[in-house]
Amino acid sequence: MRTITFRVAAGIGVAIVLVGVTVAGIRLFSNGPVAMLPGGPMSGQLVSGPFPGFEQPPGGLIELQVEGWRPSSRTVIGFLHEGSLYVPAVRAESKTWPELVLANSNVIVRHRGNLYERKAKRITDSNLISRLHETVPDTGRLTPEMFVADTTWYFRLDPR
Repeated sequence: MRTITFRVAAGIGVAIVLVGVTVAGIRLFSNGPVAMLPGGPMSGQLVSGPFPGFEQPPGGLIELQVEGWRPSSRTVIGFLHEGSLYVPAVRAESKTWPELVLANSNVIVRHRGNLYERKAKRITDSNLISRLHETVPDTGRLTPEMFVADTTWYFRLDPR
């Protein structure tokens, strides 16, 4: 009985280590995020000028690279409101990237293989936040209940 328990525990331990190594490898060696897993620095054609928009307004998924001592990237929702690009951070207090953006507002957005250098600014105006709550596109991953004013931070991504 003890050997069976030991083998099961060892198998679980090995599986945990393999998952950890796989996630670390994706994060270190990927060209940006992989699905919903954060990734490393992104590559692509650097484009200056306005963000081109989305196939179907008001938005969709984009890749966001947060600058810093170790750049990291993730897949987020991006949407346009009154001509500006916004990114919500749902449950921002429980995530690392919104704090990193506050510390260094330089970010890079990748959309359709092109890179856009942007400066992120956190939105604190409650009237604008209310309008942004209504504008967030339905991507099928988030529900309206998730966009509670005190737990969702919004960032406007302006050209640098």
